[in-house]
Amino acid sequence: MSSCGNDEINYGSCHFEVKGDTVWDIEGNAYSVVRIGDQAWLGENLKTVHYANGAVIDNSDDILGARCYNPCGHPDSAKVYGKLYNWAAARGIPDTATSKSQVQGICPDGFHLPSDVEWQELVDYTTNCSTSKARTSVAKRLAINDSCWRPSTIPNTPGNVPDSNNISHFGAIPSGHCFVINGVNKFINFHGGAHFWSSTPYGHREDEASLSNSHAYGRYIGHNDVLANKSVSNKKACFSVRCIKD
Repeated sequence: MSSCGNDEINYGSCHFEVKGDTVWDIEGNAYSVVRIGDQAWLGENLKTVHYANGAVIDNSDDILGARCYNPCGHPDSAKVYGKLYNWAAARGIPDTATSKSQVQGICPDGFHLPSDVEWQELVDYTTNCSTSKARTSVAKRLAINDSCWRPSTIPNTPGNVPDSNNISHFGAIPSGHCFVINGVNKFINFHGGAHFWSSTPYGHREDEASLSNSHAYGRYIGHNDVLANKSVSNKKACFSVRCIKD
């Protein structure tokens, strides 16, 4: 979600733009599109409980099933923060891959779940902007400029002067994340961090063993972080999903 409106920034050598395009998922939820360098991303976290083909996301506990949650347990919270999905839901297991490099998964038509390589491209581009202004962190540049972030006393973090965040328009919002522990949903870190899935299984291979192992890569932006940290997490964890244009 971006609160910046339809505008454009040339920041040093970098180009950030809210394009003014609107993308709808299968349920009719609307999303803005933001351009960051050569990439175009949805400007909000996904909210749908259906795949693009209309199939309902399965609610089994099995790693090949899928779950989705409302952050903080409140039905209306998903309107702002999006829903939380395990890796199977995000990836679309049974696998919806059309190629080794692009996996549509739960994303709307024309978009796909970003790979770890695509996340790294976003981070590198946003990090390497040259500017005469004071250098800010990549986490702060990607984080929504909103007081929903937990406060931080560390300079150049999303929770420190949050209204100066988000020159990129990416608008990462701290929706927290969910783990299933002994059959119980444990929701943590609301307002503290934004955790996203990638399509890439741990080990960076697309073979059967990697797709069926227990962990996958993601990205984490915390309220007191300066980096958008690469993470390796159990696939049963439930994180936010952002989609990137094919």
